[in-house]
Amino acid sequence: MGEIDDLRVQLVENDVRTLGQRTQRLAELGNPDYSRVYPPIYEYLQELDKLYIDGHFMGVIVFSGIIIEHILRSKLFDIVSEHVVETASLGRLGSMAKRRKLITNISFERLNIVKEMRNTLVHLDSSSDFAAEMMNAACPDIDDPVIQQIWFFNGSKLDLMAKTCADIAKEFVAESISD
Repeated sequence: MGEIDDLRVQLVENDVRTLGQRTQRLAELGNPDYSRVYPPIYEYLQELDKLYIDGHFMGVIVFSGIIIEHILRSKLFDIVSEHVVETASLGRLGSMAKRRKLITNISFERLNIVKEMRNTLVHLDSSSDFAAEMMNAACPDIDDPVIQQIWFFNGSKLDLMAKTCADIAKEFVAESISD
């Protein structure tokens, strides 16, 4: 067999091995209706669902932050200096939107959950209290923070974290449609 055939066999074996898990995640999503959502958010939501179904949980967490950032930038674009909106972090965008009452306090708190989870992945040296609490909850028997982080990213509760972040991102989309 050639290299392509070997790769095809590997893919089929992986598909068979993960089919049950992917089917369960697809069932969790149900049949979302994104008909009222316009590009690029429509495409972002479809990609978010694909990432979740296929078990790319870190990607779901990071992409959820991207969706929320996009929505906040759109809300703030006509209100705040273009340069500030283009260069602001997710946390700063959230603070600006909250201050201008473009999002509720609850939405701001939920945005911070996504931000902290994302930062835990993106900034591996993250030492926030939130990151420490997540690591301790996932790996309570491990005292060494480096080992704890390795175990944490080796499958702990990333699926739950991903689902939480995706749900929050979708809530932001739904709120932006109803505005």
